[in-house]
Amino acid sequence: MRENGMSVCSNCYHRIKHKNAIEVGQLWNNEPFLGVVCSDKCKEEIEKKVADGTWMVMRSFPKIIEEEDGLPTALTDKQFGTT
Repeated sequence: MRENGMSVCSNCYHRIKHKNAIEVGQLWNNEPFLGVVCSDKCKEEIEKKVADGTWMVMRSFPKIIEEEDGLPTALTDKQFGTT
């Protein structure tokens, strides 16, 4: 990994420098630094979304459809069989 490279925050999608990235790839059982966030706030938010299964239905862009009922939940491979 190049120290001066850039990544994208897994939560808010802002660009971040590798040296400022906080690693969260373990949430999806990924290799180190395949999942990163830009701040402690984003880390807390993405951990909550993974825990409650809503990480696949995040909406960082304006909503097109306002339906909130019946949204699917997404499990990571670490969460299978833990319910």
